[in-house]
Amino acid sequence: TILRKTDHIRNLILDRVLLEQLPEYEMYVSQNLSSMDGDKNNLIIRLNFLKNLFRLNNCDLTTGWFLSQDNTKKFQCSPVSRFFAMDNYNCIDDFRKLVNHKTKNQCYVSIYGKGNYHHCCEAWIKKCFQFIERNELEINGDTIVSFEKDYWITNDKNEYVFKLSIPVK
Repeated sequence: TILRKTDHIRNLILDRVLLEQLPEYEMYVSQNLSSMDGDKNNLIIRLNFLKNLFRLNNCDLTTGWFLSQDNTKKFQCSPVSRFFAMDNYNCIDDFRKLVNHKTKNQCYVSIYGKGNYHHCCEAWIKKCFQFIERNELEINGDTIVSFEKDYWITNDKNEYVFKLSIPVK
């Protein structure tokens, strides 16, 4: 898994905005989180979400979170609205029992970015917005933020790689 992910990351072009058609994804999604910083219920929701994932005993899931459409429009990279996990390779039979959400098959304006999410996210969103405005597109839902390279591969947050995908029409 780590070799496949590392090979995938090595071939990514970072900081380039692209328009892509993404298929429908089946996901396991957490409950909605409170927008209040420090809300202990958010911690409980996240722990229950992770507990269900760890029962699968598999590290081949793509994980991340959703940013609300409103926060994306304000260039706010937090708070997270929900967490998600998806099995890109359909190799985990027990994952299908957890699926509780499907994304739409639609166009997304996406960017791969490297670095500490909280330090870089606003710049990634702004680049995407320039593309959206230049091409007269309209945001059509919550932004998907997924880990491409995370704490399972490196312990240096500046080496993390994220994919930010904003649904558009």
